[in-house]
Amino acid sequence: SIERTLRWGQRYPLAVSVFLAVVFGSIAGLLYLSSLSEYFVRQTALESARQENKMLDEVWRFYSERIEEINPKVSGVAITDNYHTIHPSLPLPATFSIDLGERIGRRNPGMEVRVYSRYPWPGRNRGGPQNDMEKEAIDWLEANSKPTDDPQQEYTRFIESDGRRQLHFYAARHMEKSCLGCHNDLSPTSRSPKRDWHIGDVVGVLKIVRPLDLEIENTQAGLRGAFMMMITISTLLVGVSIAVTAFSRHRRGNRL
Repeated sequence: SIERTLRWGQRYPLAVSVFLAVVFGSIAGLLYLSSLSEYFVRQTALESARQENKMLDEVWRFYSERIEEINPKVSGVAITDNYHTIHPSLPLPATFSIDLGERIGRRNPGMEVRVYSRYPWPGRNRGGPQNDMEKEAIDWLEANSKPTDDPQQEYTRFIESDGRRQLHFYAARHMEKSCLGCHNDLSPTSRSPKRDWHIGDVVGVLKIVRPLDLEIENTQAGLRGAFMMMITISTLLVGVSIAVTAFSRHRRGNRL
């Protein structure tokens, strides 16, 4: 069988050369594109997280500015973290952001949007850092992030957890002027765990977790389709090469 294959290769050297060139070129190209595709998937996920962070930050700022204009004594509308049970009431800006993140996470399986702080409000479930990475993120952002940064500082990690590849994105939330009155409240009834905040301090961290497996699988499926197309093309080229070789030999035979 090997001898027959070698004889066939000697008989059709052009076809063998074309076939090997296309196959090895296709394999090399596929391996390169496979590694490149994962890089692009990561970059796309990172850019998406940045845009989501900007959007949520603007929502937070807008809500904080509007809520600052409401006087509870005049309007009769309480501004509280316990807005679920007090009516009429609106959530505090931080409570609004936390609950909005949890709602986004529930509606997008595999995705997590969470706001946490080194000084979480009393009674807030999972309000502080929950693991080493969250602690590292808040430490790094407190040391490096400022409200004047452009672009905004970010702490990112690509990890594999339980066989799933994910992007973990962290961005700082800075103390706003509209939040000082509540957080620095010195009255005996205040529940604030820290009462010496300054404008611009890192008051919390927005965490965004984005799953990557689906995007990577879709990209690899596309690459497999491209590889099969290359194999088909190489097969056609081999057939054409065999036909050309056979035709050339036949013409030489007729001339003789």
